[in-house]
Amino acid sequence: MEQQKSQTEIENYLISAVFSGDQQFDVFEQCIDIGVTPDSFCNSNNASVWAALSAISSRGEILEEANVVVELSKDASCSIDYNDIIGYVQFMSSPSQWAGFANALVRNQTLRAISKNLRLGLEAIEDSEDPEKIISDIQKSFDNIESVGSEDLSMKDIAKLVYDNLLDENQPDKEYVPTGLSDYDSTLKGGGFGSGQLVVWAARPALGKTTVVMNAAMNSAKSKIPVGIISLEMVEEELGDKFAAMDCGIPIKIFEDKVATVEQKARLAQSLKRIAKLPLEVDCKSRTLAQICLKCKQWVKKKGVKMVIIDYCQLIRGDRKLPREQQIAEISRELKLLASELKIPIILVCQLNRESEKNDRRPVMSDLRESGALEQDANSITFLYLKEEDRINGDPEYVRWYRAKQRAGQTAEGLFGFKRNLGIFTSYANNPDLLP
Repeated sequence: MEQQKSQTEIENYLISAVFSGDQQFDVFEQCIDIGVTPDSFCNSNNASVWAALSAISSRGEILEEANVVVELSKDASCSIDYNDIIGYVQFMSSPSQWAGFANALVRNQTLRAISKNLRLGLEAIEDSEDPEKIISDIQKSFDNIESVGSEDLSMKDIAKLVYDNLLDENQPDKEYVPTGLSDYDSTLKGGGFGSGQLVVWAARPALGKTTVVMNAAMNSAKSKIPVGIISLEMVEEELGDKFAAMDCGIPIKIFEDKVATVEQKARLAQSLKRIAKLPLEVDCKSRTLAQICLKCKQWVKKKGVKMVIIDYCQLIRGDRKLPREQQIAEISRELKLLASELKIPIILVCQLNRESEKNDRRPVMSDLRESGALEQDANSITFLYLKEEDRINGDPEYVRWYRAKQRAGQTAEGLFGFKRNLGIFTSYANNPDLLP
């Protein structure tokens, strides 16, 4: 039906259906639900009329010709008069056809948006722009297209979501990804990190901030939860060494120094076989925010990744035209939006500034290096630290942790066992002999 009519004819028939239908208000509202907006119209007069209908509807007034004329008269530059509005009557159609007209407009709007984005992409290629930026921009533009016509939730819908979540025993439990450190997980809602959360782990150098999140990755992967790791600090082989030491319980230095026994070599070989089967995705090449966002989207779509770890924030390249603090703020904001879009937790490793080492105190959120935005954007912030008394006999086999922020949850603190030579973190309850 609609394929045989021109774009302008489809627009005219739809507006006529709104004016002439027995349930005028319902027809208009259902068109809005389908995704019709003034941008769906190519004819400028039709777009103005639809915008006027939207304004009238928002005030709860009747969608009739006279009200539209009054609304349009508010714009002195608008040349549409009463005769133009009455003219829509010639496009009378069956009341049942309005849905076909509305869907046709939204479809054509989407096709125009696709064409525009592809054209802009080709222009960027001709201008020799950064390929990763081109891919990221195109991805964002298509994500926006996919949202056209999506329906807002009413309070009835929201109430049902809450009921399903809290009262319906037949609903599956929400997914939470645990760290595998039981003392820590027990203080988290759901026993882990949830969908859409930006999770920050921060510490000064050499306190295990990378190692603790790699332990979380290994523990999740062993529980058949796919995890993605973006490392800006280490190469693939270094990460492999860490995972191998964690799994086999033997320091990698023994193998590097060529002093490993036959039995130790056999244990390492078995560990490597187990590691090879783990659902871990590793990327040590991405450096810019655009590259990282693109990689995360690819992993979730193609590999079913349920959590991403990024190590670490201060090494991500932002927009060099901006001051570094603003770059970090942009990185923080975009990663939070990415976590919400992909519906997975994103763990972001960060450095603390030197102030956190002064006065022998535990860190606070203002110690996050180069960014106050992380304090706002993060759902969860956990610090690793040691006090002066802990270092009396050198580096101890434990580290203190303090979760300073947990949105929809509780702050908490405790101790982790930390076998530095193996890169293994354990819960206090599992290794009380290691801790003070």
